[in-house]
Amino acid sequence: SLFLSDTRPARRSLLRGLPHAVLLQDDYGALHALLPATARPLWHEEGGGRRTLLLRRDDDEWNRSLGVTRHHLVGIHPSGCMLLPASLAASLHLLLFRLLHGMYAEAAEIASACAHD
Repeated sequence: SLFLSDTRPARRSLLRGLPHAVLLQDDYGALHALLPATARPLWHEEGGGRRTLLLRRDDDEWNRSLGVTRHHLVGIHPSGCMLLPASLAASLHLLLFRLLHGMYAEAAEIASACAHD
């Protein structure tokens, strides 16, 4: 079973760029990040050319396009240094949020996982 965790991964940057992630832990101490697929990223323009990334959860068209997938459960390596997406959809979700946050090196690492499922 999974429960909310108060443990933090070894690399604090591991969940950076995933503002909607919920950190979970299983009975064996393994960490997982729960990512809602229903959070559509949307740029909000503010004064002075400043942009903020918002997560819109009420977009019916976005939610219909998801099919049955509503969340991605992404494992965290025991070293706490890398995410372990279990599906192509989870890999693409991570890739999108890494790119949106300008984390290009991390996105490049995830892109190789998107080549095969």
